[in-house]
Amino acid sequence: MDLDKLSHAVTVAREGSLSAAAKTIPMSQSALTRSIQSLEKKYGLRLFERSKNGAKLTPEGTVFIAAAEEVLWSARRADERLVAVATGQNSTVRFGAGPVMTACILPRVLPRLANMKANFQIRTGSNASLRSLLSRGEIDFFVGGAPAGSDHFSSAYGFRLHPTWSETGSTEIFVRAGHPLTEVSSPLQDLSRYPVACASFTRDRLGPEGFHALGLQRPSVEVDDYHVLTALVCASDFLLIGTPTVRQMRPESEMVMLSLDTRGMLQPWNWAVVSHSRGPLSAAGSALVGVLGEEFDRIQAYSD
Repeated sequence: MDLDKLSHAVTVAREGSLSAAAKTIPMSQSALTRSIQSLEKKYGLRLFERSKNGAKLTPEGTVFIAAAEEVLWSARRADERLVAVATGQNSTVRFGAGPVMTACILPRVLPRLANMKANFQIRTGSNASLRSLLSRGEIDFFVGGAPAGSDHFSSAYGFRLHPTWSETGSTEIFVRAGHPLTEVSSPLQDLSRYPVACASFTRDRLGPEGFHALGLQRPSVEVDDYHVLTALVCASDFLLIGTPTVRQMRPESEMVMLSLDTRGMLQPWNWAVVSHSRGPLSAAGSALVGVLGEEFDRIQAYSD
């Protein structure tokens, strides 16, 4: 099995064309074409449909690339373990963090990592971006939202959900101190006058119908970074839509929370550690999950 050729095919699938993939690798386009043709000949299938618009995966190519990604992920992990054994280095744990975790939990978790015999590489972003990183084997797991009460999420992506923590927080509005809504007797009657900002997680939980039912504009600013969102709200008349944990993002600010009645509107989600079913977490990864669980218990107690 030629891992280089498998990597070439995965790169073409990711980039969408042979020319773009050749620049990324880097190698000549003619050499890349020969590499792909060699794979197709070896396995007796056609991986891509080539046209002036790029290279599109065939149905069998889609299955092939998924298998190739698993092989490459396993090879990278095995190589890392062998290098660690040979050099006496600590193992590396790569994990992802969603916006709430980045803002509320990581600052408390990171000091505790210094006592763990491992190296940690952290990627931050939205649930969608973290799912993509996990699928490609670029992280070992991530902590983010997962639909509650259904195994469709895990089966659809080939993921495994580790200990989950219920999402009990409601969705509320946050405004700056002195915002016009804080100076009227019925602030929830005037919501449609103001622009809305939120993270993608909140957008997914409410959906377009939820924003409309609450009398809110559809979000005109969406950022998966609560430090940016709270800074925006504290400096403008934007409405920030989020869970009560937002209060922990900028405790020094004087943001005001306006309670919303979102009963029956929110899609049920849990917080979960999401890993890939292709392999178990390392001992260091499992230890980190335990630390994260302690912090989630703490933040839930705060929200309740």
